[in-house]
Amino acid sequence: MNKYNMKNLNAFSLTEVLVTMFIIMLLIIASAPMITKKNAKNKNPHGVWECYLDENGKHVSKTTMDGQSSSTKSEGDYCLFKPQTNAKVYTVLVIGGGGGGASGTAYAVDAASYGSSVSYTAEASGEYKILVVGGGGGGSATIGGQGNRGGGAGGVKYETRTLNKGDLCVLEAGMGGVSGGSADPDAESTTGEIDESCTGTTWKDVCNGKDGKSSKFYLYGDYSNPIEATGGKGGTNNKVGDPGDGQCGSMARASGSRGGRLFSDGNCSYTKEFMNSVNSGGATTVTFGHGGDGSTTEDAYPGRNGVVMLISGSHHAGGGGKRGSTAYMSLNKITDEVKVYVGQGGAGAITEDTNGEQGQNSAFGYYVTAKGGTGGKARYKSAGADNSALPGEEGAISPYGGSLAGGGTSCSAESMNGKNDMGTNNSIDKDKRGIKAAGPTEYGAGGGGGSSFSKVSTSCTIDERWGRGGRGMPGYVRVEWN
Repeated sequence: MNKYNMKNLNAFSLTEVLVTMFIIMLLIIASAPMITKKNAKNKNPHGVWECYLDENGKHVSKTTMDGQSSSTKSEGDYCLFKPQTNAKVYTVLVIGGGGGGASGTAYAVDAASYGSSVSYTAEASGEYKILVVGGGGGGSATIGGQGNRGGGAGGVKYETRTLNKGDLCVLEAGMGGVSGGSADPDAESTTGEIDESCTGTTWKDVCNGKDGKSSKFYLYGDYSNPIEATGGKGGTNNKVGDPGDGQCGSMARASGSRGGRLFSDGNCSYTKEFMNSVNSGGATTVTFGHGGDGSTTEDAYPGRNGVVMLISGSHHAGGGGKRGSTAYMSLNKITDEVKVYVGQGGAGAITEDTNGEQGQNSAFGYYVTAKGGTGGKARYKSAGADNSALPGEEGAISPYGGSLAGGGTSCSAESMNGKNDMGTNNSIDKDKRGIKAAGPTEYGAGGGGGSSFSKVSTSCTIDERWGRGGRGMPGYVRVEWN
């Protein structure tokens, strides 16, 4: 067996090792710029592109590269996204416009019939106020201006009844009486339906108006205890038609050729709350149940239809709008420019007891769409007719965390309107009112609901007892890439 002679083995000295290591370090340092340059050339830059609406509802885009440089561009009716060089993956976020808030109501009519039968199921147990007005009588007509008279006003009944939740009510408003046709067989009607059978030839011939029909309120299946107001009588050649049976009866006639007027005296003041519900401010231009005027030429006027109204006495706050939906998509490649649309928020309700409107959809071309939020529902919360206030419901929270408050409970229109407040200027187009640019946390938020204050309260005027709904916030589109 051979044995190695350790003295004959060769090895690197410490000096040689150190010199070799030094040379290798110099080579690494010399090549570092080339490696860095190559990596920089192949790097995929990070970018963010956004599209949103400004305070005028116009589209605006913004681009940010590597979190530093950014540019903003106004684009009008849509944004235009251009594919990015070296981008490997695109992540798209789309948010639809928020729904508008519903309005409140101080004392709205729960159900009404204006000439045809209407059914209504009581939503809650309690006392309900019921107004029943019969149809007005038709006016009469003569030849030569002799003896024509107007028809009588319909009767009026007003009662409070206790209803149970689920009770099926029937409201039947009576039609107004047909007017007397002209005694001249060649005359043409200028006022509506007339009695064509009247064809007299001398001034002594009179075409009498027909009686108005009665109006009724009753529970379905129980006909024993209706609330009924009879119709007014038609006018004749020498007498204004008698008014129908009811609490305003003796005061509802007019002299001469004029027909009876239902709401012309203080004895009918209890009907004002109903009039306020259908005619802002309670003006006496509401003509339910009026008698038709007589005429000396051509033909007389028919009586006005009666009305049956039911009010629960409750007041209601408006619901907040729902937020716009959110949609995501990851795309590996985009080759062409993409049209991008951002949905506007839905309009809030501007009339009492009305739902808000749906927000508009947002879309990143044909790739992905996010629906607008539904409008808030009227009567989301109710209270009895006491001296109380109900705040409007808050709009649904944006995906970014922001929200719009419901109306407050101070006696002013500005306080009671939901936010984003559309204001009270009816001269401005509804579609342009309340438009605002969304804040960073507000994209797609629902509009706030309007609040309400009961009419029993004397601390608010009629116009300050319910709030309008607020407009929802616009949507948003965001694209990121690496």
